[in-house]
Amino acid sequence: MFLPRVLQAATDAALQCAFPPVCFSCNMPLPSWRERICRNCLSALRVVAVTDEVYCRALHRLQSAGVLDLVVPWYFEKEGPLQTLIHQLKYGGMTRLGFDLGKGVGDLVASREEKGFDAIIPIPLHKARMRERGYNQAACIAAGVARITRWPVHPRLVRRSRFTPTQTALSFEERQENVIGAFAASRMRLWTIAGRRFLLVDDVVTTGATMGACSMALLAAGAREVVGCAIAIAE
Repeated sequence: MFLPRVLQAATDAALQCAFPPVCFSCNMPLPSWRERICRNCLSALRVVAVTDEVYCRALHRLQSAGVLDLVVPWYFEKEGPLQTLIHQLKYGGMTRLGFDLGKGVGDLVASREEKGFDAIIPIPLHKARMRERGYNQAACIAAGVARITRWPVHPRLVRRSRFTPTQTALSFEERQENVIGAFAASRMRLWTIAGRRFLLVDDVVTTGATMGACSMALLAAGAREVVGCAIAIAE
């Protein structure tokens, strides 16, 4: 055990000298490669309160789709540090960001959900988008949540049954229509779903249409409860 630790420390020191670490949001120097975001950027993230109107509206929409609760630590604000981080996570290949931010989500989930979950399920990508991007950002976040909570991640319990255009420029009604029937529970794993409690993970909740559609697929397959969580909520 001692030798691997020495080698890791030497590797970290060499990397830090050759490529000084900087914050992925503001490019300010960081003390270690083990960090991805500086304290200033973290402290600038606007924290969500469960009494906020935006949160209550999103929760109400999700509850109409069967989602029991929503756990989300921060607001997604245009031109803010979180927008930069999530963009790098989704489109820049910075998968470690998802893991690190997911640990922040995991801390909040663990503090609010005493009963725990049978499994964590990242919102799945369609296979065409998975080939294009090479990874699922929700799965990266789910891994960070799992590191904190120790609940298992089961990414194959739900699949994206049809391709849907990006939701970015769509209205609330268009987003709802866009994801109707877009998810289906795995027929091979129905016994794993029935009667169990699941945590659905996404990157950003805007109208809740995607998370709600995925939840309905799980509940239709016999899930007992579904709770949603995300890095951020958009106003």
